[in-house]
This record gives sequence, C-alpha cells and structure tokens, in this order.
Amino acid sequence: MAMTRILNALCDAMTGFAKFVIAMLIAGIVAITIAAVHWRYVLNAPLAWPEQVSRILFVWVTFIGAAVLYRERLHIAIDMFVLMMPKRLQAVLFWVVDLLVMLFCAIMLVFGGKLSFDVWDNS
Repeated sequence: MAMTRILNALCDAMTGFAKFVIAMLIAGIVAITIAAVHWRYVLNAPLAWPEQVSRILFVWVTFIGAAVLYRERLHIAIDMFVLMMPKRLQAVLFWVVDLLVMLFCAIMLVFGGKLSFDVWDNS
C-alpha cells in the first residue's frame, strides 16, 4: 500500500513537471512568433528559423500533452456505453483499454526502432 502511494506521488510529480514543460514550450512558441513578427515587419529583416523551431516545439507539446492527458484520463473517449455497464465490467474494460494501448505502444516501439535502424545510414 505504501509503495502504491509512493508511485502515485512520483507519477503526480512527473505529471506536474510535464505540465510545466508544456507551459514553457508554449511560451517559447509565443515568444518565437512575436520575435519573428517583430524582425519581419519592424526591422524588415526576417528570421530564417522561427517556423521550424516552432514546429518542433509544437510536436513536443503534442507528445508530452498526450502523455499528461492519458495519465489524467482526459483523452478523447466515447464512454456513453461504458458508463451504462455495471461497475465491475467498467473496470474490466478500462484494463482492456490500457492493455491495448500498451500493446500499441510496444508495436510502435518495435517497428519504429526497426525503421530507425533500417534508415540509419541515409542522409
């Protein structure tokens, strides 16, 4: 029981840190966008890098945000039918969904790793 509380506290701390990182990434996107507009229209010397950096930051926001939403069970779900079922069956379905997500992640890890190794020498 104590180990469960410790792990939950650790996961909550990691989720809080992830939210902080997301906030910093979004602040970075806003700052980069403001700087790009300033350089382009005020100084008449457009910067070459803001679009690419903003896109990379947005991708990180998406992935970290997906992890936070999954942890807090706020991801998109249609649970109308699940909520109509008995509580015991709901718990079973939640476990099934978690196992399917884990399976999907494992498949993505294996085949993503294989793809990465296959194209390692490409430039």
